[in-house]
Amino acid sequence: SQWKDPVILPTVLKLIHDKDGRVRANAIDVLSHFPDHIQELKLGPALLEDKNNRALANACLLLSAKYPEQTFHTLKRMFASENMLMRASSAWALGRYPRAEVATVLLEKLKVEKEELVINQLVSSLGIISKSAPTVEAMIETVLKGMP
Repeated sequence: SQWKDPVILPTVLKLIHDKDGRVRANAIDVLSHFPDHIQELKLGPALLEDKNNRALANACLLLSAKYPEQTFHTLKRMFASENMLMRASSAWALGRYPRAEVATVLLEKLKVEKEELVINQLVSSLGIISKSAPTVEAMIETVLKGMP
């Protein structure tokens, strides 16, 4: 297995602390492809303090099973950011997040969001969720009818 490769794993673990946020985001994404090994890596909530939108969103998804409350809180905190990219990354991650109340959070944000990039990501994430939860589709239609 590539997981146990003596070069790949140490390299990826080093890259999650790289100074470039895009590199950190990609390294965290690589780790997400090995969910069975996340526990043994002892990665913790420190990853949830990243200032890069993509690295933070990826860290929330990576750690969601181990730290469900902290990661969900972090994603909601990202939504409160003035940074449009932080909000868009939060919307992207929530579309892939394993919690029932995600649709409600996304719909509430859709009602107030002004930036087109974030709105598009909210709609995309709601579309992903609605494929697995038919009641979400009806919720989406109700909210969209009430929007200008």
